[in-house]
Amino acid sequence: MDTKQWKKFYLSQLFDCVLSKGDLKEDECLNGDIPLVSSGSTNNGIVKYIDSAGDGKAQIFNGNCLTVDMFCNCFYQEHKFYAVSHGRVNILLPKFCMSKNIGLFIATIINIQRYKFSYGRAVYSSVAEKIDIKLPVDSNGNPDWEYIEKYVELLEIKIKQNIFKRLGFDNN
Repeated sequence: MDTKQWKKFYLSQLFDCVLSKGDLKEDECLNGDIPLVSSGSTNNGIVKYIDSAGDGKAQIFNGNCLTVDMFCNCFYQEHKFYAVSHGRVNILLPKFCMSKNIGLFIATIINIQRYKFSYGRAVYSSVAEKIDIKLPVDSNGNPDWEYIEKYVELLEIKIKQNIFKRLGFDNN
């Protein structure tokens, strides 16, 4: 990947950063099929699946956005979800038309910066907005969403080909 034509963008230029309202706690919610996202580095940050009613106060977020916890673990959330507020999960709502591939790409770029957020340096919303990431740009200096989309598509194809190859299947 050629990184010569990349430019720095602050997350606040690309996303609105919001927090969940209320104090949604996993042990106080009924089981269901709506993901509850908290701080954590596994399972897309999902700690439990709860009832769609939540706790009756917390906001349910639409999918197609990113979550960044206080430790800078970033995940693409494809479907609607709840987020705990006490876990300091920042919800990044895109200001542009974001596809799943673009979301996965940006989440990967954000995750590279996790090393900056340890030993007491947490990613609160005021910090999340100031995180800068570098993205490929078009001739006008705007993020090249088409390039990112095609890059991730090609990457997925290569991964599938490698899996088939390792399993001993001919993918022709």
